[in-house]
Amino acid sequence: MNKELLNEIPSLEDKALSEIENASSLQDLEKVRLSYLGKKGVIKAYFDNLKEIEDAGKKRNLGEVINVLRNKLDQLIMNKENALKAKEVNFKLQNEAVDITLPVRPEKWARSIHSVRL
Repeated sequence: MNKELLNEIPSLEDKALSEIENASSLQDLEKVRLSYLGKKGVIKAYFDNLKEIEDAGKKRNLGEVINVLRNKLDQLIMNKENALKAKEVNFKLQNEAVDITLPVRPEKWARSIHSVRL
């Protein structure tokens, strides 16, 4: 049982890394996060399979490997999320840039001030 899990972990890691790198939006990244780290995700299933292993030493070692994988995927997803957010902010800043060379617009109410207020 644990040999199968140990053999699956490197291929799972490679697959997860490619999916994280190929995520082009925050929604895609969230889907990847949920499929691996969510309540019904692959990592959770691996932890559930640990219950079936009776040897405490093997269980501990396999648990450590799964924890390292979970932490690595979590860190990669956070880094990618920050990069996507920064990209989105930069895109908004470029599209919403203010041209400072334009003349100042007159205020609407400036012409209608009553003389008593002056």
